[in-house]
Amino acid sequence: MDEIKADPGRERTHWPMVGAALLVGAIAGAVWFALHTPPQERTVAAAAALEPTAVAAPASDADIARLLRTEPPAAAPIELAEDQTLVCGQVLPRAALADERIAQTLQDAGAGEAIERFARVQLTDDDHARAVALALRLHALANYGPALSVSCEGEACQAREAQALAERAAPLLTELATLAASSGDARAVMLAREQCLVLTGDERPHAHCQALTARRLVALDPDNAAAWLELATEEPAAAAEALHRATLAPRWQSYATTARRFIERVDPKGGTASWAVLQALTALPQTASASVSQRLLPHCASTVVAVDANRRQQCEQLALALRERSTDLMGLFVSSAIGRAVEHPQAAAWRDEARVLAHVEQAQASDPAAQDALARECSAGLPRDLMLRSARDGEVPALRALLQASGLSEAQWREALVAADEAAAASQRLAAATAVAASAPR
Repeated sequence: MDEIKADPGRERTHWPMVGAALLVGAIAGAVWFALHTPPQERTVAAAAALEPTAVAAPASDADIARLLRTEPPAAAPIELAEDQTLVCGQVLPRAALADERIAQTLQDAGAGEAIERFARVQLTDDDHARAVALALRLHALANYGPALSVSCEGEACQAREAQALAERAAPLLTELATLAASSGDARAVMLAREQCLVLTGDERPHAHCQALTARRLVALDPDNAAAWLELATEEPAAAAEALHRATLAPRWQSYATTARRFIERVDPKGGTASWAVLQALTALPQTASASVSQRLLPHCASTVVAVDANRRQQCEQLALALRERSTDLMGLFVSSAIGRAVEHPQAAAWRDEARVLAHVEQAQASDPAAQDALARECSAGLPRDLMLRSARDGEVPALRALLQASGLSEAQWREALVAADEAAAASQRLAAATAVAASAPR
Protein backbone atom coordinates (compact mmCIF):
# COMPACT_ATOMS: atom_id res chain seq x y z
CA MET A 1 0.00 0.00 0.00
CA ASP A 2 3.00 2.31 0.43
CA GLU A 3 3.41 2.88 -3.26
CA ILE A 4 -0.28 3.71 -3.62
CA LYS A 5 -0.07 6.51 -1.10
CA ALA A 6 3.26 7.87 -2.21
CA ASP A 7 3.09 7.47 -5.96
CA PRO A 8 3.14 10.93 -7.50
CA GLY A 9 1.41 9.89 -10.67
CA ARG A 10 -2.05 10.51 -9.30
CA GLU A 11 -1.40 14.14 -8.44
CA ARG A 12 -1.92 17.19 -10.64
CA THR A 13 0.39 20.15 -10.46
CA HIS A 14 -0.65 22.46 -13.32
CA TRP A 15 -3.46 25.01 -13.44
CA PRO A 16 -6.23 23.12 -15.28
CA MET A 17 -7.43 21.56 -11.98
CA VAL A 18 -10.31 22.73 -9.76
CA GLY A 19 -11.57 20.30 -7.09
CA ALA A 20 -10.54 17.23 -9.13
CA ALA A 21 -8.16 16.37 -11.94
CA LEU A 22 -9.11 17.89 -15.26
CA LEU A 23 -8.34 15.02 -17.58
CA VAL A 24 -10.24 15.94 -20.76
CA GLY A 25 -9.03 16.52 -24.32
CA ALA A 26 -9.96 17.99 -27.71
CA ILE A 27 -8.33 18.24 -31.12
CA ALA A 28 -9.58 21.62 -32.36
CA GLY A 29 -9.55 23.10 -35.87
CA ALA A 30 -9.41 20.09 -38.20
CA VAL A 31 -11.31 17.91 -35.76
CA TRP A 32 -14.09 20.52 -35.54
CA PHE A 33 -14.44 20.42 -39.28
CA ALA A 34 -14.26 16.61 -39.32
CA LEU A 35 -17.06 16.40 -36.79
CA HIS A 36 -19.30 18.77 -38.73
CA THR A 37 -18.62 17.79 -42.34
CA PRO A 38 -19.39 14.28 -43.64
CA PRO A 39 -16.28 12.58 -45.06
CA GLN A 40 -17.86 12.10 -48.44
CA GLU A 41 -18.47 15.85 -48.74
CA ARG A 42 -14.83 16.63 -48.01
CA THR A 43 -13.82 14.08 -50.66
CA VAL A 44 -16.18 15.61 -53.23
CA ALA A 45 -14.86 19.10 -52.49
CA ALA A 46 -11.25 18.03 -52.94
CA ALA A 47 -12.04 16.16 -56.16
CA ALA A 48 -14.02 19.07 -57.55
CA ALA A 49 -11.01 21.34 -57.33
CA LEU A 50 -9.06 18.96 -59.61
CA GLU A 51 -11.72 18.46 -62.30
CA PRO A 52 -11.25 20.32 -65.61
CA THR A 53 -13.94 22.87 -66.42
CA ALA A 54 -15.90 22.57 -69.66
CA VAL A 55 -15.09 25.54 -71.90
CA ALA A 56 -18.53 26.57 -73.08
CA ALA A 57 -20.89 24.67 -70.78
CA PRO A 58 -23.05 26.84 -68.50
CA ALA A 59 -22.77 26.28 -64.80
CA SER A 60 -25.23 23.64 -63.66
CA ASP A 61 -26.81 23.20 -60.24
CA ALA A 62 -24.41 20.33 -59.63
CA ASP A 63 -21.41 22.52 -60.53
CA ILE A 64 -22.57 25.23 -58.14
CA ALA A 65 -23.19 22.67 -55.40
CA ARG A 66 -19.64 21.39 -55.82
CA LEU A 67 -18.24 24.88 -55.54
CA LEU A 68 -20.21 25.51 -52.37
CA ARG A 69 -18.75 22.40 -50.76
CA THR A 70 -15.20 23.71 -50.69
CA GLU A 71 -13.64 23.84 -47.25
CA PRO A 72 -13.71 27.18 -45.44
CA PRO A 73 -10.39 28.96 -45.14
CA ALA A 74 -8.45 28.17 -42.01
CA ALA A 75 -8.96 30.70 -39.27
CA ALA A 76 -6.01 32.98 -38.64
CA PRO A 77 -4.08 31.98 -35.53
CA ILE A 78 -4.80 34.11 -32.49
CA GLU A 79 -1.84 36.25 -31.51
CA LEU A 80 -1.19 36.08 -27.77
CA ALA A 81 0.89 38.33 -25.61
CA GLU A 82 3.42 36.71 -23.33
CA ASP A 83 1.14 37.18 -20.32
CA GLN A 84 -1.89 35.63 -22.07
CA THR A 85 -3.11 32.12 -22.79
CA LEU A 86 -5.98 30.56 -24.71
CA VAL A 87 -8.59 28.34 -23.05
CA CYS A 88 -11.40 26.84 -25.14
CA GLY A 89 -11.13 29.66 -27.70
CA GLN A 90 -11.05 32.44 -25.10
CA VAL A 91 -8.03 34.63 -24.45
CA LEU A 92 -7.29 34.90 -20.72
CA PRO A 93 -4.52 36.52 -18.72
CA ARG A 94 -2.17 33.93 -17.29
CA ALA A 95 -2.57 35.52 -13.88
CA ALA A 96 -6.23 34.47 -13.89
CA LEU A 97 -5.13 30.84 -14.06
CA ALA A 98 -2.72 30.85 -11.14
CA ASP A 99 -3.56 28.17 -8.59
CA GLU A 100 -4.85 30.72 -6.10
CA ARG A 101 -7.00 32.47 -8.72
CA ILE A 102 -8.67 29.62 -10.59
CA ALA A 103 -11.71 29.33 -8.35
CA GLN A 104 -12.40 33.06 -8.57
CA THR A 105 -11.84 33.07 -12.33
CA LEU A 106 -14.47 30.38 -12.77
CA GLN A 107 -16.84 32.04 -10.34
CA ASP A 108 -16.53 35.36 -12.22
CA ALA A 109 -17.16 33.55 -15.52
CA GLY A 110 -20.48 32.17 -14.28
CA ALA A 111 -19.32 28.57 -13.96
CA GLY A 112 -22.34 27.54 -11.91
CA GLU A 113 -24.78 28.85 -14.51
CA ALA A 114 -22.76 27.24 -17.33
CA ILE A 115 -22.81 23.83 -15.65
CA GLU A 116 -26.51 24.15 -14.88
CA ARG A 117 -27.29 25.10 -18.48
CA PHE A 118 -25.22 22.25 -19.92
CA ALA A 119 -26.92 19.76 -17.60
CA ARG A 120 -30.42 20.90 -18.50
CA VAL A 121 -29.87 21.20 -22.26
CA GLN A 122 -27.33 18.52 -23.18
CA LEU A 123 -28.05 15.66 -20.77
CA THR A 124 -31.63 14.54 -21.24
CA ASP A 125 -31.57 11.52 -23.55
CA ASP A 126 -31.19 8.50 -21.21
CA ASP A 127 -31.00 7.55 -17.53
CA HIS A 128 -27.24 7.84 -17.37
CA ALA A 129 -27.28 11.28 -18.99
CA ARG A 130 -30.02 12.47 -16.64
CA ALA A 131 -28.16 11.08 -13.62
CA VAL A 132 -24.97 12.86 -14.67
CA ALA A 133 -26.98 16.06 -15.18
CA LEU A 134 -28.28 15.92 -11.62
CA ALA A 135 -24.82 15.13 -10.26
CA LEU A 136 -23.41 18.10 -12.19
CA ARG A 137 -26.06 20.36 -10.72
CA LEU A 138 -25.12 19.09 -7.25
CA HIS A 139 -21.48 19.83 -8.09
CA ALA A 140 -22.38 23.38 -9.17
CA LEU A 141 -24.39 23.92 -6.02
CA ALA A 142 -21.53 22.78 -3.80
CA ASN A 143 -18.74 24.63 -5.63
CA TYR A 144 -20.38 27.70 -7.15
CA GLY A 145 -23.53 28.21 -5.11
CA PRO A 146 -23.99 31.10 -2.69
CA ALA A 147 -21.42 31.07 0.07
CA LEU A 148 -22.74 29.81 3.38
CA SER A 149 -20.40 32.04 5.35
CA VAL A 150 -17.58 34.47 4.70
CA SER A 151 -15.24 32.65 7.04
CA CYS A 152 -15.59 29.27 8.63
CA GLU A 153 -13.02 27.78 10.97
CA GLY A 154 -13.19 24.83 13.28
CA GLU A 155 -15.04 21.53 13.13
CA ALA A 156 -18.29 22.91 14.54
CA CYS A 157 -18.56 25.59 11.85
CA GLN A 158 -17.65 23.16 9.08
CA ALA A 159 -20.24 20.71 10.36
CA ARG A 160 -22.89 23.44 10.20
CA GLU A 161 -21.90 24.30 6.65
CA ALA A 162 -22.03 20.65 5.61
CA GLN A 163 -25.49 20.33 7.12
CA ALA A 164 -26.66 23.50 5.37
CA LEU A 165 -25.34 22.23 2.04
CA ALA A 166 -27.05 18.87 2.55
CA GLU A 167 -30.35 20.65 3.18
CA ARG A 168 -30.01 22.78 0.06
CA ALA A 169 -29.00 19.75 -2.00
CA ALA A 170 -31.79 17.51 -0.69
CA PRO A 171 -34.29 18.17 -3.55
CA LEU A 172 -31.68 17.38 -6.24
CA LEU A 173 -30.42 14.36 -4.33
CA THR A 174 -33.94 13.02 -3.93
CA GLU A 175 -34.54 13.47 -7.66
CA LEU A 176 -31.30 11.64 -8.50
CA ALA A 177 -32.01 8.79 -6.07
CA THR A 178 -35.56 8.46 -7.38
CA LEU A 179 -34.30 8.26 -10.96
CA ALA A 180 -31.70 5.62 -10.07
CA ALA A 181 -34.13 3.56 -8.01
CA SER A 182 -36.30 3.01 -11.08
CA SER A 183 -33.44 2.78 -13.62
CA GLY A 184 -31.99 -0.28 -15.28
CA ASP A 185 -28.65 1.48 -15.86
CA ALA A 186 -25.94 0.42 -13.39
CA ARG A 187 -23.97 3.60 -14.09
CA ALA A 188 -26.87 5.73 -12.88
CA VAL A 189 -27.28 3.56 -9.79
CA MET A 190 -23.59 3.78 -8.88
CA LEU A 191 -23.50 7.54 -9.38
CA ALA A 192 -26.55 8.00 -7.18
CA ARG A 193 -25.08 5.69 -4.52
CA GLU A 194 -22.01 7.88 -4.38
CA GLN A 195 -23.91 11.14 -4.15
CA CYS A 196 -26.03 9.68 -1.36
CA LEU A 197 -22.84 8.81 0.55
CA VAL A 198 -21.25 12.20 -0.08
CA LEU A 199 -24.23 14.25 1.02
CA THR A 200 -25.82 12.10 3.71
CA GLY A 201 -23.10 9.79 4.97
CA ASP A 202 -23.40 6.06 5.47
CA GLU A 203 -26.93 6.29 6.87
CA ARG A 204 -28.63 7.09 3.53
CA PRO A 205 -31.75 8.55 5.19
CA HIS A 206 -33.62 9.19 1.94
CA ALA A 207 -36.00 6.39 1.09
CA HIS A 208 -34.77 6.08 -2.48
CA CYS A 209 -31.13 6.14 -1.34
CA GLN A 210 -31.92 3.12 0.81
CA ALA A 211 -33.17 1.33 -2.30
CA LEU A 212 -29.80 1.74 -4.05
CA THR A 213 -28.26 -1.39 -2.61
CA ALA A 214 -25.23 -3.30 -3.86
CA ARG A 215 -27.52 -6.23 -4.62
CA ARG A 216 -29.40 -4.03 -7.07
CA LEU A 217 -26.11 -3.02 -8.67
CA VAL A 218 -25.07 -6.67 -9.03
CA ALA A 219 -28.44 -7.56 -10.53
CA LEU A 220 -27.99 -4.87 -13.17
CA ASP A 221 -24.29 -5.52 -13.89
CA PRO A 222 -23.47 -9.14 -12.94
CA ASP A 223 -20.54 -9.37 -15.37
CA ASN A 224 -18.66 -6.55 -13.64
CA ALA A 225 -16.29 -7.48 -10.81
CA ALA A 226 -16.56 -3.94 -9.41
CA ALA A 227 -20.26 -4.52 -8.69
CA TRP A 228 -19.41 -7.70 -6.75
CA LEU A 229 -16.85 -5.77 -4.70
CA GLU A 230 -19.61 -3.34 -3.73
CA LEU A 231 -21.63 -6.29 -2.45
CA ALA A 232 -18.65 -7.74 -0.57
CA THR A 233 -18.18 -4.39 1.19
CA GLU A 234 -21.84 -3.75 1.93
CA GLU A 235 -22.67 -7.29 3.14
CA PRO A 236 -19.73 -8.88 4.98
CA ALA A 237 -21.70 -12.11 5.39
CA ALA A 238 -21.80 -12.44 1.60
CA ALA A 239 -18.18 -11.37 1.06
CA ALA A 240 -16.71 -14.80 0.33
CA GLU A 241 -19.21 -15.60 -2.41
CA ALA A 242 -19.11 -12.05 -3.81
CA LEU A 243 -15.32 -12.07 -4.06
CA HIS A 244 -15.41 -15.46 -5.75
CA ARG A 245 -17.86 -14.07 -8.29
CA ALA A 246 -15.56 -11.09 -8.78
CA THR A 247 -12.72 -13.39 -9.84
CA LEU A 248 -15.00 -14.98 -12.44
CA ALA A 249 -16.50 -11.77 -13.83
CA PRO A 250 -15.32 -11.02 -17.39
CA ARG A 251 -15.07 -7.26 -16.76
CA TRP A 252 -13.53 -5.10 -14.02
CA GLN A 253 -14.78 -1.57 -14.65
CA SER A 254 -15.00 0.77 -11.68
CA TYR A 255 -17.56 3.23 -13.17
CA ALA A 256 -15.06 6.00 -12.32
CA THR A 257 -14.75 7.49 -15.81
CA THR A 258 -18.17 6.87 -17.33
CA ALA A 259 -19.31 10.53 -17.11
CA ARG A 260 -16.49 11.49 -19.47
CA ARG A 261 -18.42 10.22 -22.46
CA PHE A 262 -20.41 13.47 -22.41
CA ILE A 263 -17.29 15.55 -23.00
CA GLU A 264 -17.95 15.27 -26.72
CA ARG A 265 -21.04 17.43 -26.15
CA VAL A 266 -19.04 20.33 -24.67
CA ASP A 267 -18.51 23.30 -27.01
CA PRO A 268 -14.73 23.39 -27.71
CA LYS A 269 -14.97 27.14 -28.38
CA GLY A 270 -17.10 27.97 -25.36
CA GLY A 271 -14.39 29.70 -23.36
CA THR A 272 -14.26 29.56 -19.59
CA ALA A 273 -17.81 28.24 -19.43
CA SER A 274 -16.77 25.13 -21.37
CA TRP A 275 -13.70 24.76 -19.19
CA ALA A 276 -15.90 24.75 -16.08
CA VAL A 277 -18.15 22.06 -17.57
CA LEU A 278 -15.14 19.90 -18.49
CA GLN A 279 -13.79 20.21 -14.96
CA ALA A 280 -17.13 19.23 -13.48
CA LEU A 281 -17.52 16.21 -15.77
CA THR A 282 -14.08 14.87 -14.91
CA ALA A 283 -14.81 15.34 -11.21
CA LEU A 284 -17.66 12.81 -11.34
CA PRO A 285 -17.72 10.48 -9.58
CA GLN A 286 -15.12 11.16 -6.94
CA THR A 287 -15.56 8.68 -4.10
CA ALA A 288 -16.25 4.96 -4.06
CA SER A 289 -15.91 4.05 -7.72
CA ALA A 290 -12.54 5.75 -8.06
CA SER A 291 -10.98 3.43 -5.49
CA VAL A 292 -13.28 0.42 -5.38
CA SER A 293 -10.39 -2.05 -5.73
CA GLN A 294 -8.68 -0.62 -2.63
CA ARG A 295 -11.33 -2.33 -0.53
CA LEU A 296 -9.55 -5.59 -1.21
CA LEU A 297 -6.43 -4.57 0.70
CA PRO A 298 -7.65 -5.33 4.26
CA HIS A 299 -9.16 -8.63 3.05
CA CYS A 300 -5.84 -9.64 1.44
CA ALA A 301 -3.35 -8.20 3.93
CA SER A 302 -0.14 -10.20 4.31
CA THR A 303 -0.88 -10.88 7.99
CA VAL A 304 -4.22 -12.44 7.00
CA VAL A 305 -3.12 -14.59 4.07
CA ALA A 306 -0.13 -15.87 6.04
CA VAL A 307 -2.42 -17.83 8.38
CA ASP A 308 -5.30 -18.68 6.03
CA ALA A 309 -4.48 -20.84 3.01
CA ASN A 310 -7.97 -20.48 1.50
CA ARG A 311 -7.82 -16.70 1.79
CA ARG A 312 -4.37 -16.73 0.24
CA GLN A 313 -5.61 -18.67 -2.79
CA GLN A 314 -8.63 -16.41 -3.21
CA CYS A 315 -6.48 -13.28 -2.95
CA GLU A 316 -4.03 -14.58 -5.52
CA GLN A 317 -6.95 -15.13 -7.90
CA LEU A 318 -8.20 -11.60 -7.20
CA ALA A 319 -4.75 -10.15 -7.87
CA LEU A 320 -4.54 -11.97 -11.20
CA ALA A 321 -8.06 -10.88 -12.18
CA LEU A 322 -7.28 -7.26 -11.31
CA ARG A 323 -4.04 -7.37 -13.26
CA GLU A 324 -5.71 -8.80 -16.35
CA ARG A 325 -9.04 -6.92 -16.36
CA SER A 326 -8.88 -3.73 -14.32
CA THR A 327 -9.49 -0.63 -16.41
CA ASP A 328 -8.27 1.90 -13.82
CA LEU A 329 -4.76 2.65 -12.67
CA MET A 330 -5.56 2.15 -9.01
CA GLY A 331 -6.61 -1.40 -9.84
CA LEU A 332 -3.12 -2.14 -11.18
CA PHE A 333 -1.53 -0.75 -8.03
CA VAL A 334 -3.83 -2.81 -5.83
CA SER A 335 -3.09 -5.96 -7.84
CA SER A 336 0.63 -5.46 -7.22
CA ALA A 337 0.06 -4.84 -3.50
CA ILE A 338 -2.00 -8.03 -3.16
CA GLY A 339 0.55 -9.86 -5.29
CA ARG A 340 3.27 -8.92 -2.82
CA ALA A 341 1.10 -10.01 0.09
CA VAL A 342 0.69 -13.48 -1.44
CA GLU A 343 4.31 -13.46 -2.67
CA HIS A 344 3.46 -13.70 -6.35
CA PRO A 345 6.67 -13.70 -8.44
CA GLN A 346 5.34 -11.04 -10.86
CA ALA A 347 4.14 -8.56 -8.22
CA ALA A 348 7.14 -6.25 -8.62
CA ALA A 349 6.74 -6.18 -12.41
CA TRP A 350 3.04 -5.31 -12.03
CA ARG A 351 3.95 -2.44 -9.73
CA ASP A 352 6.55 -1.13 -12.18
CA GLU A 353 4.08 -1.22 -15.05
CA ALA A 354 1.53 0.78 -13.06
CA ARG A 355 4.16 3.30 -11.99
CA VAL A 356 5.31 3.82 -15.58
CA LEU A 357 1.75 4.59 -16.71
CA ALA A 358 1.28 6.93 -13.76
CA HIS A 359 4.55 8.67 -14.67
CA VAL A 360 3.43 9.15 -18.28
CA GLU A 361 0.26 10.81 -17.02
CA GLN A 362 2.13 12.94 -14.49
CA ALA A 363 4.75 14.03 -17.02
CA GLN A 364 2.10 15.57 -19.25
CA ALA A 365 0.18 17.05 -16.31
CA SER A 366 3.32 18.78 -15.01
CA ASP A 367 4.48 20.11 -18.40
CA PRO A 368 3.23 23.70 -18.80
CA ALA A 369 3.70 23.67 -22.57
CA ALA A 370 1.68 20.47 -22.93
CA GLN A 371 -1.07 21.78 -20.69
CA ASP A 372 -1.22 25.09 -22.56
CA ALA A 373 -1.52 23.23 -25.86
CA LEU A 374 -4.37 21.11 -24.54
CA ALA A 375 -6.17 24.07 -22.99
CA ARG A 376 -5.84 25.97 -26.27
CA GLU A 377 -7.87 23.18 -27.86
CA CYS A 378 -10.30 22.94 -24.93
CA SER A 379 -8.77 19.87 -23.36
CA ALA A 380 -6.76 18.97 -20.31
CA GLY A 381 -4.86 15.90 -19.17
CA LEU A 382 -5.57 13.80 -22.26
CA PRO A 383 -6.45 14.55 -25.88
CA ARG A 384 -10.16 14.34 -26.53
CA ASP A 385 -10.01 11.03 -28.37
CA LEU A 386 -8.16 9.41 -25.47
CA MET A 387 -10.48 10.97 -22.91
CA LEU A 388 -13.45 9.49 -24.73
CA ARG A 389 -11.61 6.18 -24.91
CA SER A 390 -11.11 6.30 -21.14
CA ALA A 391 -14.87 6.76 -20.78
CA ARG A 392 -15.55 3.80 -23.04
CA ASP A 393 -12.74 1.37 -22.18
CA GLY A 394 -11.21 2.75 -18.98
CA GLU A 395 -8.23 4.73 -17.80
CA VAL A 396 -5.55 2.09 -18.40
CA PRO A 397 -6.11 1.60 -22.16
CA ALA A 398 -6.12 5.38 -22.63
CA LEU A 399 -2.84 5.81 -20.75
CA ARG A 400 -1.23 3.00 -22.71
CA ALA A 401 -2.25 4.77 -25.91
CA LEU A 402 -0.80 8.02 -24.53
CA LEU A 403 2.50 6.24 -23.88
CA GLN A 404 2.57 4.89 -27.44
CA ALA A 405 1.77 8.33 -28.86
CA SER A 406 4.54 10.00 -26.86
CA GLY A 407 7.28 8.84 -29.22
CA LEU A 408 9.22 7.23 -26.37
CA SER A 409 9.48 3.50 -25.78
CA GLU A 410 8.39 1.92 -22.53
CA ALA A 411 12.07 1.33 -21.71
CA GLN A 412 12.76 5.05 -22.12
CA TRP A 413 9.84 5.90 -19.86
CA ARG A 414 11.21 3.49 -17.27
CA GLU A 415 14.54 5.30 -17.41
CA ALA A 416 12.75 8.62 -16.97
CA LEU A 417 10.91 7.22 -13.96
CA VAL A 418 14.16 6.05 -12.37
CA ALA A 419 15.62 9.52 -12.88
CA ALA A 420 12.53 11.12 -11.35
CA ASP A 421 12.73 8.79 -8.35
CA GLU A 422 16.39 9.67 -7.83
CA ALA A 423 15.65 13.39 -8.08
CA ALA A 424 12.78 13.07 -5.59
CA ALA A 425 14.97 11.13 -3.16
CA ALA A 426 17.73 13.76 -3.42
CA SER A 427 15.18 16.51 -2.79
CA GLN A 428 13.89 14.71 0.29
CA ARG A 429 17.41 14.25 1.63
CA LEU A 430 18.13 17.94 1.11
CA ALA A 431 14.89 18.94 2.83
CA ALA A 432 15.67 16.67 5.78
CA ALA A 433 19.20 18.05 6.09
CA THR A 434 17.89 21.61 5.93
CA ALA A 435 15.35 20.87 8.66
CA VAL A 436 18.04 19.37 10.90
CA ALA A 437 20.32 22.34 10.34
CA ALA A 438 17.51 24.79 11.11
CA SER A 439 16.71 23.03 14.39
CA ALA A 440 20.31 22.78 15.58
CA PRO A 441 21.24 25.06 18.50
CA ARG A 442 23.23 28.12 17.56
